[in-house]
Amino acid sequence: MQDEDKSKEQLITELKALRQRVAESEKEKTERKQVEEFARLRLALFDFSGSHSLEELVQETIDEVCALTKSPIGFYHFVESDQKTLSLQAWSTRTLKEFCKPEFKGAHYPIGKAGVWADCARERRPVIHNEYSALPHRKGMPEGHVEVIRQLVVPVIRSGRIVAILGIGNKPSNYTENDVEIVSYLADVAWEVTERKRAEESLRLNERRLHRAEVVACFGNWELIRGDHKMKASEGARIIYGLEGSEWSMPEVQSVPLPEYRGMLDNALKGLIEEGKPYNVEFKIRRPTDGKIIDIHSIAEYSSEKEVVFGVIQDITERKRAEAGLRESEELYRTLVRLSPDAISMADQNGLLTFSSPKARQMFGHSPDEEILGRNLLSSVVPEEQEKASANIRHLMTEGTLTATEFTLLKKDGTSFIGEVNAAVIHSPDGGPMRIIIITRDVTERKRAEDALRQSERNYREIFNTANDAIFVHDADTGTILDVNDSMLHLFGFSREEALRLSPNDSSLGTSPYSAVEVRQWMAKAIEEGPQVFEWHARKKSGELFWVEVALKSADISGQRRMLAIVRDMTERKQAEDSLRESEERFSKFFRASPVGTSIARWSDGPIVDANDAFLRLFGYTRQEVIGHNPFELGMWANPDERTHMVETLQKLGGIQDFETRFRRKSGEIMDALISAEVIEVAGQRYILGLTHDITERKKAIEEKKKLEAQLFQAQKMESVGRLAGGVAHDFNNMLGVIIGRAEMALQLDISNHKLQHNLQEILKAALRSADLTRQLLAFARKQTAIPKIMDLNDTISGMLQMLRRLIGEDIDLSCVPGLDLWKVKIDPSQVDQILANLVVNACDAISEAGAITMITENVVIDDSNRAEAPEFIPGQYVLLTVSDTGAGMSQEVRENIFEPFFTTKELGKGTGLGLSTVYGIVKQNDGFIYVASEPGKGTKFKIYLPRFKAETEQIPSEEITVNRPTGTETILLVEDDEAILNLSKTILENLGYAVFAAHNPVYALHLAKEHPGDIHLLITDVVMPEMNGRELAEKLSTICPNLKYLYMSGYPADVIAHHGILDVGLNFIQKPFGKDDLAAKVRQVLDHLE
Repeated sequence: MQDEDKSKEQLITELKALRQRVAESEKEKTERKQVEEFARLRLALFDFSGSHSLEELVQETIDEVCALTKSPIGFYHFVESDQKTLSLQAWSTRTLKEFCKPEFKGAHYPIGKAGVWADCARERRPVIHNEYSALPHRKGMPEGHVEVIRQLVVPVIRSGRIVAILGIGNKPSNYTENDVEIVSYLADVAWEVTERKRAEESLRLNERRLHRAEVVACFGNWELIRGDHKMKASEGARIIYGLEGSEWSMPEVQSVPLPEYRGMLDNALKGLIEEGKPYNVEFKIRRPTDGKIIDIHSIAEYSSEKEVVFGVIQDITERKRAEAGLRESEELYRTLVRLSPDAISMADQNGLLTFSSPKARQMFGHSPDEEILGRNLLSSVVPEEQEKASANIRHLMTEGTLTATEFTLLKKDGTSFIGEVNAAVIHSPDGGPMRIIIITRDVTERKRAEDALRQSERNYREIFNTANDAIFVHDADTGTILDVNDSMLHLFGFSREEALRLSPNDSSLGTSPYSAVEVRQWMAKAIEEGPQVFEWHARKKSGELFWVEVALKSADISGQRRMLAIVRDMTERKQAEDSLRESEERFSKFFRASPVGTSIARWSDGPIVDANDAFLRLFGYTRQEVIGHNPFELGMWANPDERTHMVETLQKLGGIQDFETRFRRKSGEIMDALISAEVIEVAGQRYILGLTHDITERKKAIEEKKKLEAQLFQAQKMESVGRLAGGVAHDFNNMLGVIIGRAEMALQLDISNHKLQHNLQEILKAALRSADLTRQLLAFARKQTAIPKIMDLNDTISGMLQMLRRLIGEDIDLSCVPGLDLWKVKIDPSQVDQILANLVVNACDAISEAGAITMITENVVIDDSNRAEAPEFIPGQYVLLTVSDTGAGMSQEVRENIFEPFFTTKELGKGTGLGLSTVYGIVKQNDGFIYVASEPGKGTKFKIYLPRFKAETEQIPSEEITVNRPTGTETILLVEDDEAILNLSKTILENLGYAVFAAHNPVYALHLAKEHPGDIHLLITDVVMPEMNGRELAEKLSTICPNLKYLYMSGYPADVIAHHGILDVGLNFIQKPFGKDDLAAKVRQVLDHLE
């Protein structure tokens, strides 16, 4: 009731108060809700920042502000520390999508150029522009920007500096202080969250940088809490040690170092903690992750207050390797300096020598221990180049290098050499004094070589331009003609300028199909395969076509690939080739048709490349068997040494004529041949052209001719000896006849003087020996008057044995082996005696002490199968007498001369040299042969072949009738032109009782015969006389004395007597000289012979 009583004013007042409380309550509620929203928003932004970037965080903040203030436009910019520049421009999502395309996004933007939206920064307070269009200082909007109606921009101020501005715009209603409060709060929150975000990112960046720095520097850090016995390690330490986790137990840590270092590490750590000793150790570990051995350097400090050891570790493996590499590099540097062929020196900035390598000392003539440091570099330069050297040193000090500069340098002994100098200035990295390093190379020889090269190049140019062949030099890649010689200009008719404008593509140089395309193909082949040679149909400037030979070769000249083309005019060669083809055709026809065996063999290795039919017939091969085969391989050469001699002659002289050799046919038959050969060249290949003539038959004919000539020569020699013997035989025999006869007559006298009788006997012996020597001479010359008889050699030898044994003495055994049923021979028995006596006495003389001589007889038949001993033997039946001895034997030279007249090997006075000549003459006189076999120290064997006597009807004459009474009373007509012989013979005959009429010539003998009234019983006449010979005298006397008997005598040789017809069968003959007993017996024999 009381309430009702309240006054109206009171109610109004209370109502106002109630409303005030409600309003305050609503405001408080609204503010509480706003605070809660701010708190939620703050927490949300902080949470958002954890998973988003700074730019996303700022944009999210602007979007939240725009939502709270219902503003479609929002932006947020940072202000740089200079308070003049905006950065990190960020706009709300809706602004970017609907209202504008922001300018300078992400870039720095000067505040002074900004529009009214930057007034808050300029005025350092919040600014509200609810009538934006009315602002007098506003600037125009960028193209495409939505119209701004109203705007609120607040600054964020920290420590008196504007750090950011946050602006919103185009709220449907005007902005109020409440909006300022909301925007300012959220702008502060945005900065706070942003700064935290920046700090977190900076921390993470720093951590990444630290981690990266540790990894790059191979560093790590660790902490060891003394009581905890655990080690905390950084990421770098974990990578180095290869252990997982950020905390390690001590056993884990201690297991990583190599065992030999663990004790040292424990002691070092103990010394640090207990004694404060420095902890600075190097050791090796085996990293568990990869097993690698790592070098570690660790430094640590101990805080006794915190009881914490803080340390760092570093992987120094690479440093250790680098140090080892550095030591190796330094050793290598020292070795290079020591072994360098160049002189290496160092000098200080004043040009004074501070180092000189061994080669430098050697190059300048200084001994290894000679003190040369401190000398000025210029002292090694010749005086005339001192100024040049000083200028180059100034250049070196300015530019820092001196390259390949030549100086004439002095040695210690005063001699000079050309040195090429390279130098450089080396600045110390720590700012110390600079040094100059100088490398000097002795280029004296190189300079000489360069001079020689220049001379060679001049020579090349001279040769290039004087060469007979045209020479082109092309760029191998483009084919461009770079140079030509004078011969090219002359051959093709171009000037040099015209020639250098030509190219392989130019038809001026060739004609199809020898065109540019083909030339390029040849050039490509020369590059790929090597030198090429081909023929080309070229065109001169005048249009004339002619054939040339082109040789292409790719060459590298001064580092550039070039193509050299050597062009030779083939006009004359083509003509020559045509002539050669014609010549070859003619030669081929001649070669095939030639009757002479012709072959062509390759010079290099000898195989036959062609042979004509005559050659194939000559050797008995087919063409397939010889082509491609070496004659040596086919065994054609009987004596390979002769082939070697022929090849050597061909090498020296290029040809050989009528080289006599022996070839082997395919059948194995040996052929004598003459070969003529020439070395010829065909298509660059050398061959041997050989002509082979079969001279087998000619050789046989020549050998036969030689034998006949030898026989003729022997006959002529014997004829000469015979003439000599015959020339003296007559007179000599006459004189010997007188001596023998008178000596015999004197010895018949009764001589009491024994000394005289002895002298007469010696005279008779000498005369008989002289007569025997004359008979030997005549026998050798086959002029002895021989009276051949049919006889058995065995009988004759048997009768001679006793006499022969007396001749040779008792020290030599003489034996005879007679052949059975030995054939008869016809020969003068005295000649057999001579043969036996000569051969046995010669054999005896050949035996120095004891020995043996053997005589063998046998029948032999000579035919073609057994003529090896002497091909000149005539086939037939022979009785062979062999006389062999065990004497000294003979050399071939002696054996070839033993039958020469007067040839002897005996001492002077012990041999006449006619013994074997006589034997030879007797054997030849009786149509026989003689063969000698002998070698020094092996004795001698003589074989005498006498032809068998076959006439069955002829009887062996009985022995001459033995005259019991050599005297007589018959009448004898004696005719002799030699008065001494005439008187001697007359006396002998008269002493024998004969009546003798002596006539000194045939005419007087005829006169005596006519005047003698009685019978003349016997004519004894000389054969050869003046006016008429003895035979003619006998014929004339036969008309006077029909019953006259004849006895001829002569001292002439047999051929002279035969010429006069005295040696006919049945005629009686006595050879001068003769003794009285021989004459008596012969006269009696003729007178008593039964008709």
